[in-house]
Amino acid sequence: MRLKTQTRTAPILFITAVVFLLCINENRLCHAAFFENIAVHAKAISLANSCVAYPPGHMAIHYNPAGLSNLHAGKQLSLGLLTADLSIESSFNADPDFDGWLDTFSNQDDPLDGTNSSVEGWHLYMPILGEQDTDIIGVDTPAGFLPAAPFPLGLSYREPGSRWTFGFGAYAPTVGGYYRSDADPGRYNGRAVSMQQITYAAPSVSYQLTDTLSLGLTVSLSQGATQMDLDMRMPNDLMALTKTLGDATEGLTIPIVSQLTLPAPWFGGGIGPYEDFANLNIKSRDDYCPGYNIGLLWEPKNWFSFGANYQSKVRMEQQGTYKFSYNENWQRMVNWFGSSVLLLPISVMLDLPYNATPYQAGNVYMDGFDAPQRVQMGVMLRPFKRLRLMCDAHWIDYSETKKWTIQFDQNIQVLQLAKLVGHADGSNRLTLTRDMEDEIHMSYGAELQLLEWLFLRCGYEDRKTSVSRQYFDVIAPVPDLDFYGAGLGIKLKSGVEIDLSVGYLESERWYVPNNTSDNLNSTDFTDAVYNPYGGLDVSGEMDITVVAANVSMPFKYIYRISNILKDSLEKTKELIPFH
Repeated sequence: MRLKTQTRTAPILFITAVVFLLCINENRLCHAAFFENIAVHAKAISLANSCVAYPPGHMAIHYNPAGLSNLHAGKQLSLGLLTADLSIESSFNADPDFDGWLDTFSNQDDPLDGTNSSVEGWHLYMPILGEQDTDIIGVDTPAGFLPAAPFPLGLSYREPGSRWTFGFGAYAPTVGGYYRSDADPGRYNGRAVSMQQITYAAPSVSYQLTDTLSLGLTVSLSQGATQMDLDMRMPNDLMALTKTLGDATEGLTIPIVSQLTLPAPWFGGGIGPYEDFANLNIKSRDDYCPGYNIGLLWEPKNWFSFGANYQSKVRMEQQGTYKFSYNENWQRMVNWFGSSVLLLPISVMLDLPYNATPYQAGNVYMDGFDAPQRVQMGVMLRPFKRLRLMCDAHWIDYSETKKWTIQFDQNIQVLQLAKLVGHADGSNRLTLTRDMEDEIHMSYGAELQLLEWLFLRCGYEDRKTSVSRQYFDVIAPVPDLDFYGAGLGIKLKSGVEIDLSVGYLESERWYVPNNTSDNLNSTDFTDAVYNPYGGLDVSGEMDITVVAANVSMPFKYIYRISNILKDSLEKTKELIPFH
């Protein structure tokens, strides 16, 4: 008996040592983690995604399709319910060491100095509701709370005694979106933003090669969608110059000469560095985004298992619509560029806009919003019969995300003017450099079996930001996040399983000093597009609370439940006649 205990303890100590070495090297390995896998399955949430060697029911389809082999035989069904609360806060303060624009406009005169931003709720893309293929409908949910949604969905079937298991799932690998008030200072990086990947069909299969080794494959079809609604301003020396000259030439008119050369006021009065001049609204989606998962699950002992899963890159070539709405100050300046026999040919030669319009609208193509490939490997140990310990390593290939490209179907007036300050992408393309970093991080989970039918779970995942500090912005303000999970599982003899969980993600306060981010607050003359917070120090923090429930059961109970509901309805009709 002693020999058996020693034989079992030795490999446990060895594997634990390997996991420990991975953990102490974590800070040296990891760079990043973005905004995914926070709303896939209740069990996975409670374990903080430490589940590749202990897959979560039907959502093994996502985490490790080889885990389908552990589902009950026959027809099985699972349904989820999820709700969440979101908080993102930002602060904007003038940099005391910055001299302002042209030594004329002090950054302490910026109306955003000393202001705070907070999101008011989720902004989510609603599939199917669009009237045309390019339409998407965004929904604002109040008070930061996401109404409960019946997601995910899972189905499976295995003939008793068969080594094949077939599954089908629908779920949301990535859900992110928020909205701010119309006057919120964060609106220049997004009054409303949503970036989502919804997997609407994921047929899956697993095959048990041996009693201890299973392989699995999932082929997924997803829909990617992006919506951005933001006001625009351009704190820059060029804008300051137009306003300075506009103010200086107000009322300065030389008869005939001014009308033929430079009508007063110059630049139509100009646009100050702190003035709004436009609003941009983009809605785009790609309804056909295929991908696949390959999984392996090795369970040589009842106290040890190893899992591995590879998820392919999901390419999203999104198309949709856009609308640039221009303020009156912008329209005055554009009209000025074509207001004389001298200015008109100069504007044509420099490709400057000279015919004002209240808006420009058309079709847009967006590139670079792909879901990157990822690998997840992990172990499950049972040092005691009623205790499971999980440790997973996650790698996500975010380094492929070099930039976001937005291609318009016509020359955009804002971009035509921006070429004067070094905008090199032409008049119909806007590029936001991302230069995101690869990510390797660890997660840990534990499950304690209190009773034959009751399980307690907890987990922790250290998610380092994948966003480069040089290109940090408030469009996708995803800093380092700590993900804490907790929950319980109930397994009944009837085959019904219930999982309940709560997840909490929080960040430390992030800080971006003035002129350190090329997508947020650069003051360089050539960074006019797009740095709406030039001259400001920006800081913030975020947290998310997720509450989820999943129930899985043999399919026969669906028939019983439907019959009970049907009988109840018939009895209600007998007691309360309907007319």
